[in-house]
Amino acid sequence: MKKYKSLEPSKHNLSPPLRDQIRKDKGVREALTTVGQFARSVSEKARYKPTIVLLNRLSLLYYELTQRNKDASPAIVFSFCYNRVVTGSYLGDQCQPDYSAFAGTYEDLLAAISGVAPNKPWSVLVGVGEHKKGGERTMAQLKSYLRSLRQYRVDIPTVHGFQVSGLQVELASLNGCGMWKSPILSTGWLRSWLALVASLYHSTDNRDAKLNYSASQTQFHRWDVHYGPEPFATVPFHVGDAPGRVTFAAFELGPASWTESKLSHVFFNGLAEGFFKVSWQDKAARWTESQLLTHLHAEEWLPGLVRHKYAHRDDDKLAITRLGEFEDEEDEKKQGPVERVREVIHLGSIGEPLSEARTLRHVLCAIYDFLETSDNMREKDVIHRDLSWHNCLIFPRHTVRGEKREGSRPCIRRILAKAGVDLPANIADIGVRAQRHVDDEDEYEPCGLITDLDHSALITGLEALSKAGRRDRTGTPMFIATALSDPGSIAHMKSHGLAALAGALRLVETTESGKRALEAAFPGTHSDGQFMAMFDRVAAAEANNKPSFVFGKKKAEAPPATLPDPATIMHEPRHDAESLFWVTLWAFARARPRGSSTSEGKASDFNAFCRDMLSHKIGEEASRKRYLNPDNLDSTILHPDFRELMVLFHAMASYLSVPWHLYANDPYIKAHSEHVHTAFRRLILASLLSDAPELDIELDTEQPRFTNAFEDVVRVSSVPSTDRAATGNMESISQVLADPQRASQSQSALAAPSMQAPASSVDPQPSARDLRAQNRASHREVAPAGSSGSRSSKKRSRGVDNRKQAPSKKARPEQSWSDSEAEDDLEIKAPSEADDATLVDEQHQASTNSPKEVLPDDGEIAKQPVSTEQKYSAVDHASTTTALRQSANALRLKFWKDKSLWFGSGA
Repeated sequence: MKKYKSLEPSKHNLSPPLRDQIRKDKGVREALTTVGQFARSVSEKARYKPTIVLLNRLSLLYYELTQRNKDASPAIVFSFCYNRVVTGSYLGDQCQPDYSAFAGTYEDLLAAISGVAPNKPWSVLVGVGEHKKGGERTMAQLKSYLRSLRQYRVDIPTVHGFQVSGLQVELASLNGCGMWKSPILSTGWLRSWLALVASLYHSTDNRDAKLNYSASQTQFHRWDVHYGPEPFATVPFHVGDAPGRVTFAAFELGPASWTESKLSHVFFNGLAEGFFKVSWQDKAARWTESQLLTHLHAEEWLPGLVRHKYAHRDDDKLAITRLGEFEDEEDEKKQGPVERVREVIHLGSIGEPLSEARTLRHVLCAIYDFLETSDNMREKDVIHRDLSWHNCLIFPRHTVRGEKREGSRPCIRRILAKAGVDLPANIADIGVRAQRHVDDEDEYEPCGLITDLDHSALITGLEALSKAGRRDRTGTPMFIATALSDPGSIAHMKSHGLAALAGALRLVETTESGKRALEAAFPGTHSDGQFMAMFDRVAAAEANNKPSFVFGKKKAEAPPATLPDPATIMHEPRHDAESLFWVTLWAFARARPRGSSTSEGKASDFNAFCRDMLSHKIGEEASRKRYLNPDNLDSTILHPDFRELMVLFHAMASYLSVPWHLYANDPYIKAHSEHVHTAFRRLILASLLSDAPELDIELDTEQPRFTNAFEDVVRVSSVPSTDRAATGNMESISQVLADPQRASQSQSALAAPSMQAPASSVDPQPSARDLRAQNRASHREVAPAGSSGSRSSKKRSRGVDNRKQAPSKKARPEQSWSDSEAEDDLEIKAPSEADDATLVDEQHQASTNSPKEVLPDDGEIAKQPVSTEQKYSAVDHASTTTALRQSANALRLKFWKDKSLWFGSGA
C-alpha cells in the first residue's frame, strides 16, 4: 500500500484561519480530549459515541465556516453501524464497518449531533471507518470496507476512510489507481480528523452529477444516468474491483421520467432496453471500446457484435495517480504515474450467459458464430484479445438500429439451411431474425453476441508494437491462449494425432450436406483446397521433425532459435480461437443432462480438469497445457451421457498442439492468419452434421455438474450467504411494509413473477439430499483460496443469532494491492456445496426497527432483527416469453447464478 507524502492532498479548503477557529471551539476541544485519552479499560463499543460526537462536530463547523448553502449543499453526517449489516448490498456483501458517513442535509447533521443517526444503504455512504481497541495494526478490514464503498459509489472516483487502533488513527483513500494511507497519527490531534472531514466533503462535492442514486425506488437498486440525449433509469448487477477499471455494469430500464411503479413493472416483467457501463480506463490506452465499435460498425452493423448508442470519455477527469509510491523522484519519473479516466458507454445489445444454452448443439452453434464474428472483426483489422466465457453471450437482442442495415455473414443458421438441416424444436428459434427491416435483409442472424472490447486492438497497431519490442498481453486466466500466458510453455510442444486430424478436417467434405455447408460457410474458397494443402505440408513437416529417442541416448533438444521471443510475442487471431476452445471445453465439461446426478468422485478426471482450469494463473501453464495433448483429454472429463462427443476436442486439441509459430512463413498462413478459425469451423460443422443424439439432450441450466474443485480453489467462509435479489434501498423492508401507502405500492413487486417451465422440463420433487444441499447453499459462502486469516476482514452482523457460525469477519477475498490492472471479475460469494441446489436469491436484511437510532452511553446495542421479505428464484430458463427471459430482474439473476455455480464466485 502506498503512503501519503503528506496530508496536504486531504486539506481541502482548510485555510489557517479556519483551522484556528475550529481549534478554539469548546466542543471540539472536549471531544479531542476524550478520544485522545481513552483508558485501556474502556471497551471498543464505548469509544464509538465520543468519536462520532467529534466527527459530527467537526463536520458542522466545517459546513458553517466554509459558508455552504444550507438549501443545496450536502452535509457529511457520521454514524456508527458496528451492530448491523449495511443495506443495499446487491453485490452480496455481508459487511458492517464500525463507522459510516453519508451525505445528508444540514438538518440531518444537526439531528445526528443530538444523537439521531439513520441507517443508510451503501449507495448513500461516502466514508467508512474501523475501530480497534489497540494492538492491532492490520488494515485488512478497512481495505475491504473501502473496496465495497468504491464499488457501490460509482459516482465518486476516490473514497476515504479511517482506522482507529488504541490512541492512534490512520486515514486511507482508494480509487482505480491504488490505495494510500496516511502516517500514523494521534487520536488527540485535530489535523488528522479535520483532514478526514475535509476529504469527504471534497469527494462529495466532486462526484459525477450525471449518475444519481434513487433511494425512493424500493423494489430494486436504481441509478439514473444523465449521459446522452435523455436520462434513463438503470439497475446495476456488477461492479469491478479497485484498484483497476472498477467497471460498473447495469441494465437499462427506460426513461428516468417514468414513474416508480412503471419502472418496477419493467424491471420484473418487461424487456431490458440496453446495457450501460462506466469504467476507469488507462489514459494512455491506445484504443477505446467506443472507437473500435465505431470503426467496426462504420458502414453497417457487424453481425454478432455488441452495438453502441452513446459513448463519452472524460479525459480531464483523472483518478489519483501513484502519489508517493516511489522512494525518490527519479524512480517516479522513470515509471511515470498511472492515470485513469472515466469512460462511459451505452450499449444497445442484450444477451444471456452461455450457461443458459438449452443443449450442447446450442453451444456449438453459438461457438461457430463466435468464430465467424471474430474472423469478421479480423477482416476489419480488429482483434478482440479477451474471448472468454463472460464476453460471449447467447440469445442476442439488439435495441439500436438507426439508419444502418445489418451486414450479412454466413452464420450457422444460414449454413445449416443451405445444407438442408433443420434444428430440433427446442432450439429452432435461435439464429432466426425476429423482424426483417428491409425485404432483402438476411433471414438469419448469429445466435451469439461478442461483447466487451476493453482489451481489443487494431492488428496493425499490435504489429508495430511487436516490431518495437513491446509486449502487450491480455486475457482471462481460465481462457487465455497458452502461448500468451507463458511463452516458454511451447518450448517443448509436440504435435499429436495429425494423421487422424487430417481425416477429421476432411470429414465435412464426404457428404452432400457437408459440401453444401462448406460452400455456404466459405463461399468461393472451400473448393480451392489451399487450406488442406497447407495442413498436409505442416503435418508432413511435423512428422519429419519429430526426434527419435533411443534408450540410453541423450534426448534431442529443440533449437533455441525456433522459440518465439517472449518479449515480442504478439496476440494473433489463432490465440483468440484457442480461447474459444477452452470456453467450449468448459461448457461441455460442466454440462449436465436434466434430471441426472450433479456430483461424482473427488478424484475424477472431471474434478482434476476443473481444478486445473479454476486455479490457472497467467504465467503458469504446467497443468493446463497438457490438455492440448489428446491423450490427456480423457472422455471421463465429460458427463457419461456426453463422452462420445470428446472426439471433437481431440481434433481441436491436435490442431492446437502444432507449434504454429514455426510455420509463420508458410504462404497460406501468411495470407490467412485465421487458419485456426477455419479448422475449428470445419470440425464443428462436421459435428453438427453428424449423427450425434447426445447434442440434443436437454441441459439443466439451473445446476451444472458440481465440482469438488471448488473446495480446493475457494476457501469456505463462515459468513451467512447473502443473496441479492432484495437490495434494501429503504431503511428496512419492514418499515416500508409498515407504511400502508408505501406497502400498497410495493407489495406487488416484492415477489418475482411466477414462471412455470413446460411440463416436459419440470424436475421431480427434490429429495431429502436436495433439500439439505439447498439449505447448506443458502447459509455458506466461499472466497478464493490463498486468502490468509488476516484477510478475514468483513464483520458479520453481531445482531444475527447463528450458533453454527464461527466469528469470522471476512465476507470478501483480499486481492493484490500492487497490481493497478487488477480488474473486476471480483469474487462474489457462491454456495460452497452447490450440488443439487437451485440457486435462490434471498436477501438477509439487517436493520433497525426504527429509523431513529441513538447510541446509549455504555455503547451497548440490542440485537437487530433480520428480515427476509424478498426471495427470488432464477428458474426461468425454459420460458419462451422473451420479456420474462430478458427482463432486468431475470438477466441479473442469470448472471449471478452463472458466476456462482460455474465459477465458484460472483460478478
